[in-house]
Amino acid sequence: MSRTLRTTVVRSGSVEGGALWLRVSDAGPGIPTQDRARIFEKYERLDHAASGVGLGLTIARAAVEAQNGHLFVEDSWLGGACFAIEIPQRIVPASRDGS
Repeated sequence: MSRTLRTTVVRSGSVEGGALWLRVSDAGPGIPTQDRARIFEKYERLDHAASGVGLGLTIARAAVEAQNGHLFVEDSWLGGACFAIEIPQRIVPASRDGS
C-alpha cells in the first residue's frame, strides 16, 4: 500500500542586501535542529525508507557554493522546513562593443 503525503509548498525569490535569495518552504514535519548539518553530508538520509542515496543536498550545496553562495535549512513560517539559497549578486560589466 502506498502512502500519499499532501502538504503546502511555497517557493519565493527576492533580492536582499546585494544577494539573490531563493526559498522553498513547506508545512511538513520539518528537519530536526540536530540533523540540519548532517543532511548535507554525502550518503545521509533522514528517511531510510525513501528512495535515493543521499547525494542530492550534497550536490546542491556544492553547486551553490561554486557561485560563492550558501544553502541551508531553517524553520519555515508554514511550520515545516525552509531550504534557503543565498547567492551574491554580481555586476557584469558591459562588453567593449556595447552589447
